Amino acid sequence: MDLTRLNPCQRGVVTDLMGFGLPRPTYGPEFSRELVARLEDGLAVSAAEHTPDDPLVLSKSRLTEVLTCEGLYLSRDAQPFAMSRAMALGILTHKAVERLLVDLERHPNPHAATEYALARASSGEDALASWLTGLDEDERLEIKGEVRNLATEFVQQWPPLERGWYPRVENRASALLCGGRVKLYARYDLALGKPEGSEARTLIVDLKARSFGASHFEEIRFYALVETVRVGIPPFRVALHSLETGGHYAEDVTAATLSAACERVVEAAAALGELRRGRQPSLRPGPACNWCGSSGDCPPGRAWIEDDVTVIESHVSQASTSV
Repeated sequence: MDLTRLNPCQRGVVTDLMGFGLPRPTYGPEFSRELVARLEDGLAVSAAEHTPDDPLVLSKSRLTEVLTCEGLYLSRDAQPFAMSRAMALGILTHKAVERLLVDLERHPNPHAATEYALARASSGEDALASWLTGLDEDERLEIKGEVRNLATEFVQQWPPLERGWYPRVENRASALLCGGRVKLYARYDLALGKPEGSEARTLIVDLKARSFGASHFEEIRFYALVETVRVGIPPFRVALHSLETGGHYAEDVTAATLSAACERVVEAAAALGELRRGRQPSLRPGPACNWCGSSGDCPPGRAWIEDDVTVIESHVSQASTSV
């Protein structure tokens, strides 16, 4: 790759995020086997309550919600799915980026890719299509402009991705554990490379329209775990990239990374099982209260929104005593 033909942001993606030219770690076959054995041992109780026809599905959003606040998880689980503007913007942007990566002949620029993404999404029968149908002309033009701008940012910030890097956008990935009774599910925004023998050569990137949130770092580590279980070789690195700022965060995948992700999965699975069996949810007031549908009926959540420190401290004290 000729780095002189890239702008400074693109060069930063190649050198700092992609680690172009740096050596990659290698793993023996026992590494993934031991990781899977540890996961299955920790998930044994949770798996016993499920069958291969009705597995316990663990996704990044489910893990984030139940570990952020069990009340938030129950609120989201009870509500029918509703498409939001932020979600629609993310999906459409990913569709446009995909066109720019896989079909440059028909969609050679962000404008053409955005037109395709909107037309394709509008022709479906899912929640996104219904959401788009409900927009008036001005709203549709506004969302179209935002998607086009973000797709343009991707082109400006990322180098042209060569076919030999095996780029995949919106890549669905699943891994089955405990005889199919537990399913880890993820969808990578962007994945590059593939393992070569025992050498880790895959990079997984979560593309963000805006900035990074605290949970996003744990979510990319979950991606690393899913990839390791399903392929047998970890990705060499996971990363976040903000299209708004052009900034990125990259983290090399290590045994410690995967160990922490494993513990998080086991903890979330145990909590989900206990809630399903009727345990009262543990409420953890915090920023998520601002978008939780039950915050109006949740004293600590309402207190967080109203900045009532006394009520929050009282709730935390009671929760600690009960434990």
